[in-house]
Amino acid sequence: GLCESQCLSVVANMLPCVTCISPNDVLGLLQGQEIPSMVWFDKEEHKKSTMQRVCQYLQLYDTKESLLNTFTYNPTHPAINLTSSLNILLKYCGMQDPCWREVRNFIHFFNTQLIDCEQSVYTSIDVIKYLKGFKSFVISFLLEMAQVIYV
Repeated sequence: GLCESQCLSVVANMLPCVTCISPNDVLGLLQGQEIPSMVWFDKEEHKKSTMQRVCQYLQLYDTKESLLNTFTYNPTHPAINLTSSLNILLKYCGMQDPCWREVRNFIHFFNTQLIDCEQSVYTSIDVIKYLKGFKSFVISFLLEMAQVIYV
């Protein structure tokens, strides 16, 4: 009875208090330049090629879609900052207010498809003169698939 509830209370008080903030809320905080101590994002995760590849392709898709035909991810290119990354990911992930798991799944699926696209002979630089705009078309289709899978 009473002893058990006191023990549970003592144990519960020793556990850390964690607040999980949605990607949209983190983006709002980043854009306001107010980063409270409770907000935490793994900066190493953000710099990984998985996220950077997806963000670089989405950034091109968003601004200069025609360049997708000749673009291949290069890990030595400067990393896209966290605010820009979250902006572009939230714009294209296909959900209004996704949780981190949904954003991560979108990134993972789209990244896997982009790697396959980069390695395909049909989207290689050698074939571009015969299949103009094909790689851009493929990437648009892959993006649509990535969005639909998690909606």
